Amino acid sequence: MDSKIFQVLNRIKHECVVQVGSNLVGIYVHGSLAYGCFSWEQSDIDFLVVVKSPCSK
Repeated sequence: MDSKIFQVLNRIKHECVVQVGSNLVGIYVHGSLAYGCFSWEQSDIDFLVVVKSPCSK
């Protein structure tokens, strides 16, 4: 995995933990990055955040 993508994913993870804390179940990447056809010029990073209970924020 490209180190820049790894840095972005770590930032996403960090922000999710800051926002939802122990309510976080998982963060799932899908789309072009998950399928191995990600391109910085044409792609975005698609992800889903799953939590245990609804967020109040």
